[in-house]
Amino acid sequence: MKEQNPHDSIAEIRKMMENSTRFLSLSGFSGVVIGIYSMVAVFLFAHQHNFDFTHFDIDSNLWFDPGFTKSALVYAVLLFAASLATSLLFSLRKSRKNKLPILSSVTRKLAFNFFTPLIVGVLICLYFLPNYGELILPFSLIFYGFALLFASHYTFNTLKYFGLCQLVLGILALYLPALQLVFWSLGFGALHIVYGLFMYLKFEK
Repeated sequence: MKEQNPHDSIAEIRKMMENSTRFLSLSGFSGVVIGIYSMVAVFLFAHQHNFDFTHFDIDSNLWFDPGFTKSALVYAVLLFAASLATSLLFSLRKSRKNKLPILSSVTRKLAFNFFTPLIVGVLICLYFLPNYGELILPFSLIFYGFALLFASHYTFNTLKYFGLCQLVLGILALYLPALQLVFWSLGFGALHIVYGLFMYLKFEK
């Protein structure tokens, strides 16, 4: 019987320990789909409100229009619901394929660390919505970035770089409000697609 290399044994033990403390059922393909959802939502929202596609400027005065605010909230809720359902569906599919547990203490820790900053962000955005609606898009990127950073401790390490990119885009949107919808579409749309493809090719293909 061939003796196992000690280095191989250590690497295998380390991999087992990492797998037991990280949620590895996140699907890269779901990120691609979510990115497409977001790009379609931006296109439909901009078209509905007659935005110039060469200059995605959301005038701060528009947020005082109840119709505009209601439309924005409807798009946000539908996009979040579709994205969450897609993530859960693809994660469940991947966990079954790889025979990994979908519900565990790691899953609960991941959910807590992801949804806590996200819920705080939603509550803060709702507070500022009546008088400072122009802060909603930058804040959504920033708090989403924090959610990804916190969640990265319990899943793939590369997720933290995705979160940092969202934070940078959110800060840029604060300082360049005339382009905030461009930064939002880059963060929730293009970056999701790019990162999703990276995850799929690196960990799933």
